[in-house]
Amino acid sequence: MSSLLPSGHLDIIDNQLYIGGVSCSDLVNEFGTPTYVYNLDRVRENYCRLRYSLKRHSPVDVTVYYAVKANYNHSILETLEKEGAHADVVSPMEAKLALDHGFSSDRIMFTGTSVTDDAMRYLLDEEITINIDSFSQMRRLAKMAPDGLKISIRWNPGEGVGFNPKVITAGAESHGRPIKFGIEEGKVLELCREAQELGLHPMGLHQHIGSGWTGDDVNHFLDTVDSTIDMAAKMSDTLGYNLDMIDLGGGPGIPYEPGQPVFPVEKYGEGIGERVKESGLKIKRICVE
Repeated sequence: MSSLLPSGHLDIIDNQLYIGGVSCSDLVNEFGTPTYVYNLDRVRENYCRLRYSLKRHSPVDVTVYYAVKANYNHSILETLEKEGAHADVVSPMEAKLALDHGFSSDRIMFTGTSVTDDAMRYLLDEEITINIDSFSQMRRLAKMAPDGLKISIRWNPGEGVGFNPKVITAGAESHGRPIKFGIEEGKVLELCREAQELGLHPMGLHQHIGSGWTGDDVNHFLDTVDSTIDMAAKMSDTLGYNLDMIDLGGGPGIPYEPGQPVFPVEKYGEGIGERVKESGLKIKRICVE
């Protein structure tokens, strides 16, 4: 357990900044400025803390997807791949980066909006799972996909949260801006039925409500977990089989200002696991991003 707790990352020693025990002055003298510095030990710690908080409470398997858009430095990708992470990608370029750094296609999931046919052809060729974001995308995909292709469906659970209006990705609108992501609640089951008619095989339900949560933001997120569990159960009834997974996307954040609360990782993991357990939802795994 102790190895999964956060260790020293940024320290001030004799009025000098150290990152992971390395003097920033020494880094500047060797590499000059500006220089980007990443502490891979901290990356591993954060991944392990997140996965452990979920795994210890979950009644099913747990998958942590790393959002490649956050930082696609090759060392970070290689480190997380070796730790067993999966990759969340939003473009063919990010998918290629993940593949090039060791992620197998079954450990990559694509979620995008306004997706081109060329992008979907690439993803199909690489056998990467696609989250469907619109009826148009699904219909175009069905024309080029083999019968029985497994897909996931991104829905809008009706509530979003994030540290800035520009990163809120669910609900009707964010500070006057309409939300364009995901299938609205009243059309999810209609999309499921049409997907089956088109020869597609919906196997997962995905949400993403925003990024940069701290403190009590987790309570808003957990409300959407309840909604997604309920919708997943309705999807299973409509489709006639159990889903493989639910993907509870969205971004735990970090404090940017003094006094801002940290993200409660343990409450996050316990809240997800206990809700799935109490619901009796029959899925194979819980995914987060």
